[in-house]
Amino acid sequence: MSPKSGAHPHPEPDPLISFAIRRVLTAIPLLLGVATIVFLVLSLAPGDPSAIYFGPGMSPETLEGIRRDLGLDDPIVVRYFRWLFSFARGDFGYSFASNMPVSRRILAALPNTLVLATVSLFLAFSVGILMGVVQAVRQYSLLDSALSGGALFFYSMPSFWLAIMLILVFSVNANEWGWPMVLPVSGVVGTDHDLLGPIARLGDRGKHLILPVLSLTLVLTAGVARYVRASMLEVIRQDYIRTARAKGLSEFRVIFKHGLRNGLIPVVTLFGLSFPFLLSGAVFIALSRPSLIQRSQPAGRLPFSGSMTAMPPSGQPHISSSTLMSSKVVSATGRKIVEPGMFEIMVGSSSAEEIKQSIELAVLPCNNVEMTFKKFYPLLHYLEQKTNINVRLVVPTNFAEFEASLKHGDIDFALQDPHTYLALSDLLEKTKLLGSLTMKGETAHSGVVIVKENSRVVDLADLRGKTVIFGPEASMSKWLAAIWLFKEAGLDIDRDLKAYVHGGCCEDIAFNVFLGAADAGVVCEHFLAEHEERQKDLGLESNRIIVVSRTRPVPTRIFAPRKGTPADIANKIHQTLINLDIKNPVHMKILHRAEMGGFKPANDADYEALRPLMGEWMADQRVPHHGRNGSGAQGE
Repeated sequence: MSPKSGAHPHPEPDPLISFAIRRVLTAIPLLLGVATIVFLVLSLAPGDPSAIYFGPGMSPETLEGIRRDLGLDDPIVVRYFRWLFSFARGDFGYSFASNMPVSRRILAALPNTLVLATVSLFLAFSVGILMGVVQAVRQYSLLDSALSGGALFFYSMPSFWLAIMLILVFSVNANEWGWPMVLPVSGVVGTDHDLLGPIARLGDRGKHLILPVLSLTLVLTAGVARYVRASMLEVIRQDYIRTARAKGLSEFRVIFKHGLRNGLIPVVTLFGLSFPFLLSGAVFIALSRPSLIQRSQPAGRLPFSGSMTAMPPSGQPHISSSTLMSSKVVSATGRKIVEPGMFEIMVGSSSAEEIKQSIELAVLPCNNVEMTFKKFYPLLHYLEQKTNINVRLVVPTNFAEFEASLKHGDIDFALQDPHTYLALSDLLEKTKLLGSLTMKGETAHSGVVIVKENSRVVDLADLRGKTVIFGPEASMSKWLAAIWLFKEAGLDIDRDLKAYVHGGCCEDIAFNVFLGAADAGVVCEHFLAEHEERQKDLGLESNRIIVVSRTRPVPTRIFAPRKGTPADIANKIHQTLINLDIKNPVHMKILHRAEMGGFKPANDADYEALRPLMGEWMADQRVPHHGRNGSGAQGE
């Protein structure tokens, strides 16, 4: 019986849409199961995620407070459902390794990871398809055998091992083997990227992509080529290919218009599966790049130890680092003996013919050596461009090493804190002193004592019996000012504090205070005023950090030549630094990277007022002082 007039039968559902809905619904329990297994495996694995924040002298109560603040003392079932519900809301949690929310870490790193994977995917399929077609057309030829052997070789090779071999060939041993260019092994751009023109910047980015892209592309290209070869061999034996040839079509048109079009149908599936493969391969390739799988070095810890010598070719910096156990290390130039613990970085050209004069500039770091290089490379590059003098950055790791290097003439210039200058002023040329300026153009800065909100600490007297993190010993001037501040408040740090330690950079100290690993910390005042964005990256909530006191201002860093440095070189460097003007856009980028506002002439008398703060430090410096544990024993 026909349907009534005006009635509309229900349309049949689209089979493709129905299939897609079923696949999505079946994927939900699968993803939930995988996520649950991963959570349980990580939770039950040995170790404590909060251990990254533990420090010497911490009481069991402080350690337990850190675990409680992080939610690690809850039962595993409670933590699982808290994580699951947070994940469903789009809150991916907080990264202990990167010190920031995971979602912010992903968003910040996603562009670099996508660029690396997309470029690798495009090159791999472009070259792989071409290789597969050639192999299919020239089956069993010498070319087919050579390409098949090469494809099998690279396809069988782990991507991380291939990356290591590429670094050894095209970076570490590039100069020795005569390659025209040393390829960078880390970073997305060079340290002088901001100083380059538009075209040079594009080239800089491309140069940094070569090694990681090669590491991923070679392996994937080999697989694509084998896949296309097998598909094309089947296609070119079909009847319609013989018909096309019989019609007199050119071989190129037969293969690429009729054959390849059908031969690529199964390759489309491979294309979709290859993108996750590239992301997983990037776990091993991009560890030194700011990508999705990078695990940041914890604040205050050196990413490497021993000696480091960098040999940049043709003005491009290149770093090769390793842990060295020998008593002395000869740099690859054969011109310099590097003592253990001394970090030396050459900036500029490695060719002795290009630049005749060389100087060594020492910087005592506030944080790790790698960060010091990144901060000061643009300044050194600027000095080299303006003076035509080859500049090596030397980073002594302690005062004794710095003093020995000055006495032996291994250092020509030093950018140091005032306390170091006062202790070694007899070794430095006092007539060529330069004082560094803050970003506000001032010649002095203060430290501030910070505590966490609701800590019940309102002034220094409340810190009696508490744990305090002071600044690093390399920034002793601010540390001495803080000790003087405590003395004025009637506190003896050895007798009245529960424990005190030397922290790393200001970020490290502030983060430990925020977590409750310490009751108070001393940081640079400009850190709170000028680094709000950096605090957000760390996950710090600025409104929960309270300043309870300020130190007296202490002079900023001093730039001075060593006695005996040739006068013409000293004059060139002196004048070049004075000419830096923060109002100049190019100079501003250089100075901002170094966290300075410029330089101005200074006199030895400008620093005499600091001597009362130093007390017995100069006499005690031969026995390094690293802090005190809770029992009152002096640390080594």
